[in-house]
Amino acid sequence: MDDIKVKFQVEKPVVQGSYNAHSRYALFLIEQLIVILIFALCAAICVSIFADSYLMAGHTNDMNYGMIMAESGAEAFKAVGDDTEGLARLLNGTDYGDAVQVYYCSNWRITTASSAAYIMYLTVYPGDFGLLYCDVTVYKLGYDVVDGSDTEIIISLTAARRRD
Repeated sequence: MDDIKVKFQVEKPVVQGSYNAHSRYALFLIEQLIVILIFALCAAICVSIFADSYLMAGHTNDMNYGMIMAESGAEAFKAVGDDTEGLARLLNGTDYGDAVQVYYCSNWRITTASSAAYIMYLTVYPGDFGLLYCDVTVYKLGYDVVDGSDTEIIISLTAARRRD
């Protein structure tokens, strides 16, 4: 009787592309898509980090040059005192009575007001105990969409000297 069962037992045919083969390929494709997604996410994070570092480098460059210009303005004030005309001549700026403006292009070279990317304001005023003060502020020009301002303070400092 067992011989009869063996003779009439039908083997299941193996069909190429059966459910098991499809599920293995589908799992492989899903795994590859997840790997690509993770890679794209990491690449987006890296691009964001590089963009932020580029912006920070530009801001640091502005701060370095702004500090150099502000220090030179303060030293010029210490040399001439309350003579704003002499201060304007020394810095190649424009005299406005008790204040001086110096315009710089994007490469930090002295320029005219129409092509300025940066402005340095020097305001001279008397103080107590026979001192003269000068507020030196360097601004970056350009419209800021976030807060609606057209200037950004790069550096601000105050210098003092004795009156003559």
